[in-house]
Amino acid sequence: MKKIKVLLLVCVLFLLSGCVVEANIDMNPHGKVTEEVVISDSISKLGGSKERADLYISQVLNKYKPALDSREYTYSSKINSKSGVAVMTNTFDDINTYFEDTVFSQYLYRQMKWIETDEYYEIYNVTDHITYCPDCSDWPALPSVKVNIKLPIPALEQNADEVNGTTYTWIYDKNSPATKKFYLKISKEELKKNEIVYNQEVKRNNRIKIVGIIVFVLFIIVVVGIYVLKKTKQNKINY
Repeated sequence: MKKIKVLLLVCVLFLLSGCVVEANIDMNPHGKVTEEVVISDSISKLGGSKERADLYISQVLNKYKPALDSREYTYSSKINSKSGVAVMTNTFDDINTYFEDTVFSQYLYRQMKWIETDEYYEIYNVTDHITYCPDCSDWPALPSVKVNIKLPIPALEQNADEVNGTTYTWIYDKNSPATKKFYLKISKEELKKNEIVYNQEVKRNNRIKIVGIIVFVLFIIVVVGIYVLKKTKQNKINY
């Protein structure tokens, strides 16, 4: 129930007006996940002026502060020339923990399943996609949702709408059917291999930095030594 209450922040925050949501999920080389959820709507729907929009968003964020704090979300708001924006971020130990604990996991599907074995992570929807319904009172009407999941390795399997390198994007809009699926499978073996390579790269770069610092310090010592030697010789000649 707490998840749903916080989820409703998405629609309450923007007056049930049909806000735009973009979720950026980034898995680092160690498998940890950072989530950034960006929610925006036009100034005209948030009070009609920058000042009113800023005040309204701040008031609603404060109202839901205990719920967001309980899930350890950080959040902020900003107003640009055309829209008001709320940004919420959090970190998770792995991709399955993200799907389990994010307060925004239910704005696309009422139920998803995440499986972890020794070989892989697998995430997919169980129920149908929640289609756009501006007249429905039991669920928020979200006309534009984009989910970007950036992995440190290529996915083993996926059904993303767009792929850019190892960033996979699922797009949901007013025309997305209830049958639209979500599927992502990630190899744990490849993640481990990538982490080993990454750690080796970090160690190599650190060694290069240390060598560079040592060379620089030696260069400074030599330059200063030459300068002092020249000054000493000049002083001897003067005397």
